[in-house]
Amino acid sequence: MSISSFYFKLGLFVEPSFFDGNVCSKLRSEVKKAQGIPSRIFYKGYIDIDDNLRRSKTLNVSENTISFVKKRLLFIKPRIEASFNTVLEDCQNPHFLLYKEGDFFHPHKDNSDREESPNWFKDRKISVVIFLNSEAEKPKRNSYVGGGLTFYQLANIPPFDTKGFRIIGKAGMLVAFRSDILHEVTEVKYGERYSIVSWFY
Repeated sequence: MSISSFYFKLGLFVEPSFFDGNVCSKLRSEVKKAQGIPSRIFYKGYIDIDDNLRRSKTLNVSENTISFVKKRLLFIKPRIEASFNTVLEDCQNPHFLLYKEGDFFHPHKDNSDREESPNWFKDRKISVVIFLNSEAEKPKRNSYVGGGLTFYQLANIPPFDTKGFRIIGKAGMLVAFRSDILHEVTEVKYGERYSIVSWFY
């Protein structure tokens, strides 16, 4: 079984080289200089900051960079639609995230059908994560340790139906998944984790 088929059986779409090394390097150069604000969560009808549930920063990048990433996402949209057998209209503007040592995002879902949820949250169908640098087992330059993207309750394939499934982030890799899948970012133990997230609707 190919790695793509394996991810597909788990309900994931993975494009290992969505961005090449040069693009990742240029984007990292910009985000490292960007100002950031504490990332927020949507919980029980409110948008708020809660360091007990999520600790990261959302970075302010140029409109040109946001537009560049969004165009690339829309270009790959047909493949994502085919993988999930769903029709997608557009994607929300990408968010650029920084997780420093000690940062995390506890298990959560990216959408909700609760009545009090705003439409932009309810409408999310497919979530996307793009890694701008790589996860490593030991500290090394331009990498991070920890900070694993981990999914829960994936498919009916033991042991992933009862245990978490962690994807090792690689610079340039794109991972797409249904927005109602429970997932988390584990605590970063070393370095800085740079990523981009967006949501198709």
